[in-house]
Amino acid sequence: MSEVEGARRSTKEESNCKSQIRKFYAGKRILLTGCTGYLGTVILEKILRTCTEISKLYILVREKANVAIEDRMKKLFENEVFDTLRESNPNYMEKLVLIYGDLCKEDLGLSPENRQCLIQNVNIIIHNASVVRFDVKPSQLLRTNVIGTEKLLQLATECPHLEIFAYVSTAYSHPSKIIKEEKFYPPPADLKLIEHIIKVDEESEGGISNEAIDDLTGDWLNLYAFSKATAEGLVEAYGRKRSLPCIVYRPSIIIGAYNEPTPGWIGNKNGPVLVFGAIKAGFLHVLQCDDSKSNMDLIPVDMTVNSLLASIWDYVAHRETHEPQVYNYGSSDWNPIRNKKLQEYVMKVAHAYPLTGMFWYPFLLQINNFYVFSMLFTLFTIIPGILADLVFLLRWKKPM
Repeated sequence: MSEVEGARRSTKEESNCKSQIRKFYAGKRILLTGCTGYLGTVILEKILRTCTEISKLYILVREKANVAIEDRMKKLFENEVFDTLRESNPNYMEKLVLIYGDLCKEDLGLSPENRQCLIQNVNIIIHNASVVRFDVKPSQLLRTNVIGTEKLLQLATECPHLEIFAYVSTAYSHPSKIIKEEKFYPPPADLKLIEHIIKVDEESEGGISNEAIDDLTGDWLNLYAFSKATAEGLVEAYGRKRSLPCIVYRPSIIIGAYNEPTPGWIGNKNGPVLVFGAIKAGFLHVLQCDDSKSNMDLIPVDMTVNSLLASIWDYVAHRETHEPQVYNYGSSDWNPIRNKKLQEYVMKVAHAYPLTGMFWYPFLLQINNFYVFSMLFTLFTIIPGILADLVFLLRWKKPM
């Protein structure tokens, strides 16, 4: 480490010691769900690296493909995102308590001993876990995102020392609302309807049809947004009827890290990362865009985590009522990223740092008219894709 880097780290650590937020988390016992996902990984890393005086961090982990939770966490901590943590706080494992749990199972899959441990100890619950994929069965998505949230809320009501239940939602939980205020909106469904959808999907031979899903979701773009909006309604109901101290945190589109723990770190290949990668590789050349002056609400993952932890502190330290509260986090109002500017930046990076496995020279067209878009998309994406697959097939390789 250079003297300059050492001085910067020393200044940062000194600033951290004076932080009101860090002092707030000192001595706290925190339960975190979804710690193996993209956002959850950074939440986990941030707490362990900066909130070193916490008492315990309980992480709810499920077995996956017959892999034990200990093995899953061992593999997770081998990720380079934890390099700074291992250097600055080598004893971080002393704060961790692994707990087997599954949001899809009855009573969250918790053993009686683990359930009592959480009830008697937890001060803060950060519920970040959810199914974000669109290729899973609707019943699995709803069991995890809605029923699992309700069961976790039930657990929270039994915790005598609980200070806050923080539910991580999305800024797109109510897509029909052009202006998203920091308030609760009417949910699209109740538990009775959700349970009915799950029952139909599980008992039908081919599952619930796409047409039925489209009819149910209505103004919601997909079942994911539908489920998050419904779960928000549950959080509000528990906050008002059970006097449970809780917040809903709505981040927008999460991208790579701005600064922490490593500038530019990207922990997944989904969402905008997948789109940008396809553009750089020359797979994607045409996007439909109604207005080049509109913006894509992007927020770095480390800033998202900082804002979440600050929101939790703010609610507990400064709330004036016992009402549940909503915190939105996005970039549109304060520092918007216009689509035209984003296109220029992506092209600049693509040309400055070309990929080795490039499919075609990268260029990008943003088209307003749907019919023109369809024609150009067919010409520049579908036809080249078919030709490329034919080449793979002729060479006895798996088509892309």
